[in-house]
Amino acid sequence: MWPFGGWKRLKRGLRRLWRLGDSRMSIDLDELTELAEITPTKKYVNLLLLAMARDDVREVVLTSSRPLPPSKIYPGAEIPPFESVVNRLKVVANLDPVIYQHPKEGRIELTIGSDPVAVHVRFVDTGPERSVHLRMEWLESPAG
Repeated sequence: MWPFGGWKRLKRGLRRLWRLGDSRMSIDLDELTELAEITPTKKYVNLLLLAMARDDVREVVLTSSRPLPPSKIYPGAEIPPFESVVNRLKVVANLDPVIYQHPKEGRIELTIGSDPVAVHVRFVDTGPERSVHLRMEWLESPAG
């Protein structure tokens, strides 16, 4: 199953290009393969960020002592281990996926629909319980 209805958007875009007669169209098959074979961790992180934006949730805290929340958008999605999600969020926030001695902060910039979003991420690797704090901020007010 394609996440976020990407397959429908791709087909709609292709139909639009074909109607316009654009001969410059190119499709990267490697990218299509990557989308089709996305790992459960990547899918979970994408769905988590999308659910935060869709439900207008400003802050989410993930801790190692509590199970990760199931996806509201795609209920059948596999829930990966906490460590995998933490490492994926560190990579997306341009941080090394290692355990830090002090709290570390990063920022994830993405576009949902046509709206730019920044997700501030704080990793607390010290103490008895590891945690990740996600705070979403719309860079412009979301469209409709």
